[in-house]
Amino acid sequence: MDSTAAQPAAAPGRAAQPSNALLAELEALQASNATLARLLLEARQADVQLERARRQRDLTENVSRTGSMSITLPATRLECSEQLRTLFAIAPDTRVTPRDLLRQVARADRPTLFAALHEMTVSGFAMAHDIQVRPRGNPGARARELLSLQVAGTLERREAGTPARLTLLCRDVSERQDVVRQLTRSETLRQRLFDASPDGLLVARKRDGTIIDVNARFLETTGFQREEVIGRTDAELGLWSDPSVRGATYSAVENGADIGNLEARFRLPDGRTVEALIALRVIEADGEQLVVVTVRNVTDYKNTLRALAESESRFALAFKEAPLPAFI
Repeated sequence: MDSTAAQPAAAPGRAAQPSNALLAELEALQASNATLARLLLEARQADVQLERARRQRDLTENVSRTGSMSITLPATRLECSEQLRTLFAIAPDTRVTPRDLLRQVARADRPTLFAALHEMTVSGFAMAHDIQVRPRGNPGARARELLSLQVAGTLERREAGTPARLTLLCRDVSERQDVVRQLTRSETLRQRLFDASPDGLLVARKRDGTIIDVNARFLETTGFQREEVIGRTDAELGLWSDPSVRGATYSAVENGADIGNLEARFRLPDGRTVEALIALRVIEADGEQLVVVTVRNVTDYKNTLRALAESESRFALAFKEAPLPAFI
């Protein structure tokens, strides 16, 4: 029997089975497609995350009014965030150079900006520096129309040590600066009222009695110099002629009482004594309890009363001992 006889033909209606090589190619193609699909999915997820990060950055910048810009060195390309363009009033489609931004910095503050850049050159970063800028299209802006920015930044270097990328963060602190100016004006007014008071005023910490401020009238009344008083206590100054009165007064204050129209005697540095009406009240400032002491010098008033009483006494005695009848 011939061993090379033809193999039986495939059954009608049944497809031929693929070879092992073809199956291997199909499996490799499927694996490749799966890998490609996974890479595409990861890339899409990365794009989504990047977009979220950009939106979060824009949201953070909008909330904090902080803009950023990056300069690729040598200075060939400048990238500005949307918030920075808003701060500098730069249209989105306008090409900007570092020189353009420098022109918008107030001339008096340019040395401050250069100092920040020098810090980055030396140490790689710069802490907050305050500058003022004029928004674009408003070159004649008055001082109150200037934006106050707080600038900080970092400098990245290449492996060779040459500068590669400069990043600046610019935060709008105009509202804060306005508040500071208002507080400064308020503090100036408060100090003027404090100094203009017709009564002597002393402010001391309640917890230890350390004097932190006095006005000119207090120094005039007591005869002390300001540098002799600040940082000490009235007990150290020996101000009270009768320490027991001082102890009773401060004990009452410690127990929550406000003291008003208390008569006291103060000993001056030259040994003289003055009579005063004093009042003590506890206030709170910056979380610290303070004792405010008001001192009114009534020495002349008391001397006048004593002189009047003495005069009336002499007159009454003279009237009583008069040798002739008299009437009033």
